[in-house]
Amino acid sequence: MKLILDGLIDEGFVLRKNDRELKLTNKKDLLQKWITGYNEKLKPTLLLGNFKFMKAGDFNKWKELKIDGENTFWGGEAAGNIYTGYLLPQTLTLYTNEKKLDLMKKYRLIPDNKGNITVFERFWRFGWENDNVVPPIIAYADLLETNDRRCIETAQKIYEQHLKNTIE
Repeated sequence: MKLILDGLIDEGFVLRKNDRELKLTNKKDLLQKWITGYNEKLKPTLLLGNFKFMKAGDFNKWKELKIDGENTFWGGEAAGNIYTGYLLPQTLTLYTNEKKLDLMKKYRLIPDNKGNITVFERFWRFGWENDNVVPPIIAYADLLETNDRRCIETAQKIYEQHLKNTIE
């Protein structure tokens, strides 16, 4: 923790107000740096694999899946749809702590390197009040990573609705 704090201070993202208080600064730049690091360094290490539904038609019924809201969460385009109602997903992203085999059985998934469902290991440790979708910052980062116009528009909506007040 000390290394992280020292790094934030060295890069000008944290200023010391006094011996006991710190102030976070340059929040927008820090967010951008986090998104880049997350998408380039952390996220690839979390990949559990690509899948598809056993029945292709189940893709259009993704919202009807009863996912385990304590261990599995929608990310990416699905999270964009949940947060904004704006985006119809072409790919689905899940973050989970469930075992791969359990995930496959429970949600009727088949491993497929070219599948339209990408599954990542859940990495955040804090509780989350929305029990079926990743925190907004993760959905935002997932959507920006796509470089797809419709996903970027949705990411901007998430920023405006869920992140702006804490960042700016």
